[in-house]
Amino acid sequence: MEEKGLGGHDRLYAAVCELLSGIDDIGKLKRHGDHHAGEQASRLKEAVMLRKQVEELEAKVSMLERRLMEMLCISEDRHDRTKRELAHLREKADVADRRIENLEAAVSRYQSRIAVAEAEKEKAEERARRASIKRETTSTPRRSPIGAPYRPMAPGSTSMSFVPSPGASLADLEVCEKALFFLN
Repeated sequence: MEEKGLGGHDRLYAAVCELLSGIDDIGKLKRHGDHHAGEQASRLKEAVMLRKQVEELEAKVSMLERRLMEMLCISEDRHDRTKRELAHLREKADVADRRIENLEAAVSRYQSRIAVAEAEKEKAEERARRASIKRETTSTPRRSPIGAPYRPMAPGSTSMSFVPSPGASLADLEVCEKALFFLN
């Protein structure tokens, strides 16, 4: 019986050893699983952090897109306003150009009128001068202030027999202008 007893003991011992070996293997597997689970947990944490960062970046991108769209709208509005202002300024410039052309034409007409008036004035002054010379030569001479009778000089004499009256002379500009007015 002892053989049977010893044999049973050996078998029990072998079974316990095998059981211990299995427990060790389970421990190794658990450690390996824990290590692997730790790595996965670490990777999962990294993935969660990366996902949060991606979400934050997406939020920032979305906000920047909204701001860019707002800026684009503002820019388009300003561009349209600038276009309208530029068109308005061009219209004003065209009007100013037309006014300048009209003023230049008016100045040209007035300069022509002034030139004609100056030419007419010169002609009138010349006619007035000739008329005054003609009157001086055809008018009767005045008697001397002493009361002596007038004696005509001999033909060819160099002394002047006509003494003009002390009134206004035709050289006076106002008199010439009046003469010009009446001659026209």
